[in-house]
Amino acid sequence: MARKALNKDRRAAGAARFETGAERGAGRRASADPESFMPRVPGVDYGVLDELLGYAIRRAQIKVYAHFFKSIGDQTTTPQRFTVLSIIGSNPGLQQTQIANIMGVARPGATALIDYWERRDCVERRRDPGDRRSYGIYVTDCGQRVLAALRERVRGHDAAVAAHLSASEVKHLMALLNKLYFAPGEAPDRDL
Repeated sequence: MARKALNKDRRAAGAARFETGAERGAGRRASADPESFMPRVPGVDYGVLDELLGYAIRRAQIKVYAHFFKSIGDQTTTPQRFTVLSIIGSNPGLQQTQIANIMGVARPGATALIDYWERRDCVERRRDPGDRRSYGIYVTDCGQRVLAALRERVRGHDAAVAAHLSASEVKHLMALLNKLYFAPGEAPDRDL
């Protein structure tokens, strides 16, 4: 009984930390202010970099990530951490190895991502009844509330990032990006 009360208090504290961004290291991210990032510094010769697609994508990513942190209001919830919580929320019971494959990270990286949310009582590991050596990862009630709030903020962030693009430009950009990361003949399992 005392353990249940302690877990309930921990979940409330985890949700409160998310809401306020009160986390160790919060606010330390140097590029958290999108206004401080300059995609081009006057007087600097970028040489071959101006010709490289990867460099242009990376510069755009820096700007998008900086806006993400400003929009979320929690400097510890990275785009990767949001992604893993979203994947788990949409696919309850995935195993850690599956999450690593989906995220494109090594298994220890997936462990760190899951541990981050587990410490906040947003996800839990449950023993697989079919294989007692395996654990499925599930979003908790607290995690559902945090995920709902994050989804709303991330959708707002995404709309703000694309605000100066038309709907057809966004669709075209998404199609071009898909061509970059899907092999020829491969396609996403749904229209994007």
